[in-house]
Amino acid sequence: MVQDAFIKAHKYLDKFEGNSSFYTWLYRIVMNLAIDHLRKHRRVKPVELDESKLEDGGDESLMPRILGGNPSRALMDKQIRARIDQALLELSENHRAVLVMRELEGLSYEEMAQAMDCSKGTIMSRLFHARRNMQKRLLDLLDHASPELIKDLTGEDPPAEPEIKDVNVRR
Repeated sequence: MVQDAFIKAHKYLDKFEGNSSFYTWLYRIVMNLAIDHLRKHRRVKPVELDESKLEDGGDESLMPRILGGNPSRALMDKQIRARIDQALLELSENHRAVLVMRELEGLSYEEMAQAMDCSKGTIMSRLFHARRNMQKRLLDLLDHASPELIKDLTGEDPPAEPEIKDVNVRR
């Protein structure tokens, strides 16, 4: 896809008007190619990792080495990353795109608006709703979510905490 993007950019360089930065123009080309690729290969099943190759001294870069790391924490982090990835996949293409551009790529609202060919206000709205949808999907990862946060995200009152009664014990 990267090669295709550079070929396409070279081919249509005369169409670059200069209204936006070259980076934004090229980013939009790559983004469109990636979306087209995902749509075209949507029915393809993902390939699973063969862990036996890793155990036999295969490519160690696939499994980061954490010296003095806590295996329990590493497993928990892996599970959280998987949940975040799953939540991202459940978002609409527009919401996923603005989250990735803003949070991972660090693009400004203006750059995002140019890349997605929409207004800055639309970007701000999409980003707000994308973040909110991610919060809803990942709410259960919080150990002690406040009742206000639960009600704000779900629109429902949180389940009541069981009352702990003070019991006097006689001896």
